[in-house]
Amino acid sequence: MTAALNPDSIPDELKQLNQWVNWRYLKRAGKQTKPPINSRSNGRLALAKTNDPGTWSHFDEALAACERHSELQGFGFCFWESDGLSGLDLDHVLNPVTGEIKPEAIEVLERFKGTYTEISPGGDGFHIWCKGKAKRSGKIKIKDKMKWLEAYTHPSHRYLTVTG
Repeated sequence: MTAALNPDSIPDELKQLNQWVNWRYLKRAGKQTKPPINSRSNGRLALAKTNDPGTWSHFDEALAACERHSELQGFGFCFWESDGLSGLDLDHVLNPVTGEIKPEAIEVLERFKGTYTEISPGGDGFHIWCKGKAKRSGKIKIKDKMKWLEAYTHPSHRYLTVTG
């Protein structure tokens, strides 16, 4: 199952920033990836660079690109030093059939209650946007368990897919 795109649910505060890219599923070395795509690509879909604002666009351009190119699965948000934002990516914590959420994810969701949170494109995780800077970026190992939580902030040069 994949989460449906619902652009109307995305906060205007995020939509107003020129930090948007598109994405599509691509297999690399046998693994499913979601590389960022430049929303202003004409014809051939060119890769965007998460460390190059020149390859990013307005939200409306990213939305229009999804409408023009059926091979695009959605859009994503790149973090930049001036936005003051961080993102959390909680992987494989939601059962898309039963709606059951793992207890460790519930704890994180409770801590960030009131921030913009959505279901990830795969339908089995969450993305959370919040103000402030994470102390570090990347996968977070908790008590030697699976790395199901990732934090992103500038200058990690990562992006989060957005479903609304």
